Amino acid sequence: MSDSTDKASHATQGQISRRIVLGGAIAAPMVLKGFSPARAQSLRTVKMGAQNPLQSSDYPAFIAQNFGMFKKNGITAEFTQATRVMLPLLAGEIEIATVGPLDGLLPLAKKQDFQFIATTQSKLGNCVIVRADSPLVPLANKWPDFFLALKGKQLGVTISGGLNDLVARFVASKAGLTPDKDITITPAGDAVVLMGNLEKGLYDAAVQVSPIFERAIDRKVAVPAMEFYKGYGPQPQINLIGNSAPGTRKSFADKNPDVINAYLKAMQEAVEFAAKPEHKEEIIQIVAKELKVDAATLRLPMETFIATVTKDVRFSRAQWDVAIEVMKVNGLIQDAGPTYEDGVFAGARA
Repeated sequence: MSDSTDKASHATQGQISRRIVLGGAIAAPMVLKGFSPARAQSLRTVKMGAQNPLQSSDYPAFIAQNFGMFKKNGITAEFTQATRVMLPLLAGEIEIATVGPLDGLLPLAKKQDFQFIATTQSKLGNCVIVRADSPLVPLANKWPDFFLALKGKQLGVTISGGLNDLVARFVASKAGLTPDKDITITPAGDAVVLMGNLEKGLYDAAVQVSPIFERAIDRKVAVPAMEFYKGYGPQPQINLIGNSAPGTRKSFADKNPDVINAYLKAMQEAVEFAAKPEHKEEIIQIVAKELKVDAATLRLPMETFIATVTKDVRFSRAQWDVAIEVMKVNGLIQDAGPTYEDGVFAGARA
């Protein structure tokens, strides 16, 4: 249930006119401008998925291809864009894709051919916002006071069953509220509609995605009330739910452990590169070029991305346990669920 499925939330970043994967029908492989593969014969071509349009969950791979981390580790990436990358991944049309940690638990719970191979954004890339004139503003980032103040009120999310929805219900539960009884959690359909409804006063608060919430704050029509991406919320869970986690088919990982280990090394180098302030402008410029947008519009969202980037790309047992807990609170896993050893590639366990 990654908010990669909330595709309208990022449509405002700019349009990318390329063939895409729609409804599970697989398009022929295509290469994003920034993802142009090197041609050295020694490189192993790996088919990877990217969201359409490009989203922050794909930035680490975008960085690895643009700044040479993949090439250094013997990989060249051939990217296929999709509205939901899990579909072509499970269909065998691509070999690696970045999904939400919660999204990846569903095929695992169904015993499908899937396995996590890394985590690139260990913190959520979203934020609860309220209107600038809201009486809840004085409670901003006060846990659990802010959520307790939402009792009897309307909390808007993007789509039903999406990451924002699951997280909202989980966090409300951790605050001692019962979703749909003590607090009404309402999906707006997509992030743009959600923002409009918040501004109209239809919701008392909204769990909003990047870059929508940064733009609303910048326009002074909203203020941050619970900055999940900065670690505000129930501890330690809020820092472990995660925003994005690369995965593959387990059958592919079993046959190609060298490729997965090389990918892990490249992604570790990519997140370390992204975390250094001196590289921020370079990353902004290449992403802006890819999305065909003004670089200035990416500066605040890039700060959010950097705040969520993990220090260690291995998928820890602690992160696994929190993801299982979130899914159980939402009723999506009824029993013990899949095991960490089955769900996470051996070289990615921490």
